[in-house]
Amino acid sequence: MDEKIGSFLKIVTELGGYCTLEQAKALELANSNTRVLAHLRGLERAGFVRRVADYPVVYQITGATTRLLDRDRRARRVHDAARVLSRLLAVSFYLEARLWPADFAFDHQHKIDTFVYEGCPIDALPQRGGKPYLWEELVLWHDYNRIGVAIMDDQQRSPLSQLKGFARGFSHLVVCLGKRLRMLIVTGAESRHLIYCRLVHHPAVMKFSTPGFAITIEPYQMRNAPKSLQLLPHENSQESVVASQPEPQQPRRRTSQFATPATVMTEIVQKAVTRAGVTSGTVPLVTPVPSKAESKFPVAKNGTNTKSTAPPFRFED
Repeated sequence: MDEKIGSFLKIVTELGGYCTLEQAKALELANSNTRVLAHLRGLERAGFVRRVADYPVVYQITGATTRLLDRDRRARRVHDAARVLSRLLAVSFYLEARLWPADFAFDHQHKIDTFVYEGCPIDALPQRGGKPYLWEELVLWHDYNRIGVAIMDDQQRSPLSQLKGFARGFSHLVVCLGKRLRMLIVTGAESRHLIYCRLVHHPAVMKFSTPGFAITIEPYQMRNAPKSLQLLPHENSQESVVASQPEPQQPRRRTSQFATPATVMTEIVQKAVTRAGVTSGTVPLVTPVPSKAESKFPVAKNGTNTKSTAPPFRFED
């Protein structure tokens, strides 16, 4: 494993553990789709990544990668479709935001230190179990000593509930940093982006603001969301359920592989009798006379010519 592959695995792990072939190329794993696929298959054989069964274009890191990098092991767990979508969105956001004059703080302790170095107390950070909790958020160090915090839109949750949770968790940091704190909620769909634009000033969100320090949350829509994000089926989607079910097969008509002239004559007589409404007792029996070809190449009981190599023929009405 060279330095480029190690850096790729580290970034994917810190961003949630998922990536697509297109994202792996953008992360400079290789300079062509063929080579990127070869690297990913090699990592898959070595046990460091695995293809997600439901979405073959998506790769996920494994427990071997988290042990190698000594990173959080939650990234290698199995997640639902909405969580996979959210973590792929985080990779896309990183690919766009790294072009800004900003640096990402990946390690959890590094995220905490980013705020502590700016004079923010530990208890001002979002808490879980009495300890600072910044595992899900992306923390960026902007130019002019600004700190950015970005969360990814979870399509399983309502936009208003996500905005309320975001405002509640970082309300004390707004007091510490003021306008130096930039809060972003990242979306991959225009419809969700428009909803967030309407709700950022909702009273249920603004009630967490401290007097004199209004909470400002910026909805950010990805310019180039990867194609794989649009391929992920949504849970409880009727279209996905219908599309996943096979079409009902029509009953097959059992016909013999070869139809001889005698057989054809018999079928013609039977159809004529049926159409005329005449019973079989009033119709003279027609004894089929085999042709020379039939007597030369007998037909097996299952209806298959045992010697002829000619393609099968069918006589249709």
